[in-house]
Amino acid sequence: MKFIPFILLLVLSCTPKPTIQINEEVGDTLATQNITVIAYQDSLHHLPFTPHSSLHALEIFRDQVDKHDLNANDKIFQEYLYYQVILIDSLYNQLVKRPDHEKIESLIWADESLHDPVGLQYERELNQYGLILKSTEGFIYISRSTQPLRTFFYDHLSSATQEFFDQFEAETMQDLSEDGMLLITPVELAQRLAFWEEFLTKYPEHLFAQFARNNVTDYQYYLLEGMDNTPAFDFETNKIQPEFLEAYTFLNQHYPTLICTHVCNQYLALLKQSDYKRTEEVSRFIEQHRK
Repeated sequence: MKFIPFILLLVLSCTPKPTIQINEEVGDTLATQNITVIAYQDSLHHLPFTPHSSLHALEIFRDQVDKHDLNANDKIFQEYLYYQVILIDSLYNQLVKRPDHEKIESLIWADESLHDPVGLQYERELNQYGLILKSTEGFIYISRSTQPLRTFFYDHLSSATQEFFDQFEAETMQDLSEDGMLLITPVELAQRLAFWEEFLTKYPEHLFAQFARNNVTDYQYYLLEGMDNTPAFDFETNKIQPEFLEAYTFLNQHYPTLICTHVCNQYLALLKQSDYKRTEEVSRFIEQHRK
């Protein structure tokens, strides 16, 4: 598997240098940041796709990077997350090709007496390097633990990225959904939506702005439509579920000026016209906000 950040580095190396004149001191700072980030990217590129590399990449940051440069640290943190996604994908591909894969899959069972020792040993190995096993819809997958990220990175990030991390960590620890079903309440979904909209307002050019925009789009849609196994509308009455109305009220009470609240108010006005039942006009409104 090719390492994506390294490919991006090759593209950047072919980009013409800007002709804009900048202050020499600022230029030196930017150059230092670029060199630091590029050096870190290069270190990641040479790591093997093994569980240990998830931890080793954090140790490289701890041992080799000037942690006083918060802007560079933010970028390195972003690079690490990109790298970890690629690493986890590679580890999962390795996992499904193992001849003892079914023994590891035994961990999906709630009854711990059915867990094979091979699976338990594999799980311990992942945990040792800041990775975890999760299960959904009858299969095992690999995910990240955020604790090592907090330990190695948090104190060396800018305040904006610390805000990002706190919410990112909370959402990583409590998944949004599983098997087409919300695992959080509509009010909690509204809280997440409001956070990411406010984050974008405060930091529109942040490194993770696109991540935030994606969340705003997705969460807004789910707040209107629900999910396959947590529908916003009752199957029998075709009326909006009370829990979703509660979420719209929550936004009005706590975040009255946000765009997402305005969207929900438009939605409510439309629902009132049909006695809170789904109509073609309601469906068209939802479709306008489809992710």
